[in-house]
Amino acid sequence: MAANFCVLGTGTDTGNSIRMPSGTSAVVGVLPTRGLVSIAGIHPLDWLLDDERKTMVRQALAKLPRRDAEVLLLKYSEDWSYRQMAEHLGMSTSAVEARLHRAREKLRRALHQMDPSLARTGTQ
Repeated sequence: MAANFCVLGTGTDTGNSIRMPSGTSAVVGVLPTRGLVSIAGIHPLDWLLDDERKTMVRQALAKLPRRDAEVLLLKYSEDWSYRQMAEHLGMSTSAVEARLHRAREKLRRALHQMDPSLARTGTQ
């Protein structure tokens, strides 16, 4: 995909195989919905790993202060813009950016405590 051979890719999203490349390029990543798109040829335990990671992220979010979990969920689950978040939370967009940055760091630390393979610590 990186060599402009295609504009669409599918995968299981294990290890962010879909969102990370498509989030940094003009490539569209399509995550197959189990049962609707064939996953023939995909490693048989990928679905289990994906489910375990999702469970661990939910557990890590539950350990965060409510305001940190809220800003992460608004951004990544609800796909709100910084402007929408700022209006909802009653703060400037730069304050939202700062809060989101701190919340991501707290989430990384919580994931790292649960399983060091799930999150990198320090600057990226």
